[in-house]
Amino acid sequence: MTETGNRKTRSSKLSALFDPAAFQLPIVELSAFDELTEENSATAREAYQKLQALAGESTRVFKDACSVAAKGAADYNRLFAEFVHANASACFDYAVAMSGAKSPSEAIELSTAYTRKQLEAVTEQARSLTVLGQKMAAELAEPITKALDKTA
Repeated sequence: MTETGNRKTRSSKLSALFDPAAFQLPIVELSAFDELTEENSATAREAYQKLQALAGESTRVFKDACSVAAKGAADYNRLFAEFVHANASACFDYAVAMSGAKSPSEAIELSTAYTRKQLEAVTEQARSLTVLGQKMAAELAEPITKALDKTA
């Protein structure tokens, strides 16, 4: 046999052993996958839109809460500054009165009156700051409570 004949014989033997038809993959209909992909895309798009709306609402609530907190802090600082001014004025008035005291008994009387007046003032100031703090807390909770009521 010639070399060309040997090659043909080997080739035909190999073809008989390895039939290419045995290795073909089945054809799958992809329309079911397309439908599933579309459904998943629509669900993801809807979830994203809901998340985006929720993020926008959360941002608005946070902004409202921050503006309420800033206003409350400004009111608290203003009231506190008024109290500091009143207490400093009372202290200077007391120092002037003590410098004009003619006797030890008058100095004790001035000191007792000043202490009583300052205790009353500090008690009232503490009450005012507490009321303002409670008002701030209620106002700060309001936008958050409204947002939570909307979602419930």
